[in-house]
Amino acid sequence: MPYGDRGRSGDIDLATINWGNYDLVVIDESHNFRNNTKGRREEDGNIIRKSRYERLMDDIIKEGIKTKVLLISATPVNINLRDLRNQIYFITEDKDDTFKQSMGIHSLKETISVAQREFTHWADHKKNPERNVKDLLEKLPSSFFKLLVDATLKKVATVLSEEKGLSPAIRSVVELLVLLITLLVSRLNLDSRNSSKPPSSDPNRKKVSRAKGDKKAGGQTRPHENGERLGVILKELEPFKKEIQGIL
Repeated sequence: MPYGDRGRSGDIDLATINWGNYDLVVIDESHNFRNNTKGRREEDGNIIRKSRYERLMDDIIKEGIKTKVLLISATPVNINLRDLRNQIYFITEDKDDTFKQSMGIHSLKETISVAQREFTHWADHKKNPERNVKDLLEKLPSSFFKLLVDATLKKVATVLSEEKGLSPAIRSVVELLVLLITLLVSRLNLDSRNSSKPPSSDPNRKKVSRAKGDKKAGGQTRPHENGERLGVILKELEPFKKEIQGIL
């Protein structure tokens, strides 16, 4: 899509377009918006010309009707995790605390800054000559995994519940993939119920006061229960083997 507000794109006069009237924006190669650059401004701060990031954010996503955003990129991070943050801001309409209520993430900026700081330290060969991935995973904040994993799984679950036109084979495949991801994350002890930081140093952990003897048994899913669910889904997939092979 064009980003200027003047001129033409083919036969279309860009000045006639109501840029705030789109309820869905699909951004292919979204990493091209990884930099939240500012446009040209006068000495007193008045805008001379907006950057394309500002045009997309202010005049299309924030302006007019509510806009959903779909980001597509094979390389969302080019330099550091700020690249990812700037793209996520399109989804949150530049709001830093969008996921505070739903996921307990108080600040996108802080979450990604902490993750970047831990990664930078881990990747430094001089400071950390005997690095391993497990050490990195243990130091990354729990909110970072909530942002990357939980949000995705919840969105997939929502789509599965709302989309009635999915074939049984596709639905079963997606459910299987979601379960496998959940099992892998749980194996790393990094699912949303477990923090990778002590409670005192993790601002995103909810503090719950509980009297002695008040703990209810069976609140969490046990490993054997996940195994049983996996067995059920695999059994359901049996009649659709040929169709699944065609999908894959």
